[in-house]
Amino acid sequence: MGNQIPAIIDTAIIKLKVSEIYDSTVTQKIFFINESFYCTMTFPYYKKRSAFHEYLINNSMIVRPPFNNSNHDLISPGYDNILARSITHEVIHSMECKRLGFWKAVKSPDWKIEGYAYFIQYHEKVVEGNHLKSTFLLPYYRNRKVKEFSNSYGSYALLVGFLLMNKHMTFDQLMMDNVTREQALNQLEESVQLHEPNEPKT
Repeated sequence: MGNQIPAIIDTAIIKLKVSEIYDSTVTQKIFFINESFYCTMTFPYYKKRSAFHEYLINNSMIVRPPFNNSNHDLISPGYDNILARSITHEVIHSMECKRLGFWKAVKSPDWKIEGYAYFIQYHEKVVEGNHLKSTFLLPYYRNRKVKEFSNSYGSYALLVGFLLMNKHMTFDQLMMDNVTREQALNQLEESVQLHEPNEPKT
């Protein structure tokens, strides 16, 4: 298989270690399959997903073919980062399942389960001055209208990231039933309003 795959896996592991629920004992099977078979297996989701996680089959995931013209020695340009993030996202689902238990994981709302996985796959920590900060939230949430949030993974991740980073919730606290999407949206909106510059008086 492509000689870039080990490096991509290493990148995914680095991303996974950012998560407080990282568990090195969780195993994940990764299958690369051809495009038509992938589309058949993941219908009706395949147009939106670069990978698909299966809880019931030994924490396996299937991935869209990443190779150039079926050349298994060359990853398609730009796909290595997408692949690392996709693997990170799906492995987080396996770790969520182990942490919460199968039924709790599958019954938890998408905005938490998918939002957390999406947040981890894109979350980066950088040192600015002497402080560690995230590149994910700021200034991202200030530039969008909170009430217009869609049912997208990006919107879910924004809420999850806000609760984890700004409200200092743990993963276990986030997953509690009394933490609702409406509550999170209201808190995020209040935070945005507090950080917005005052309108100049006319």
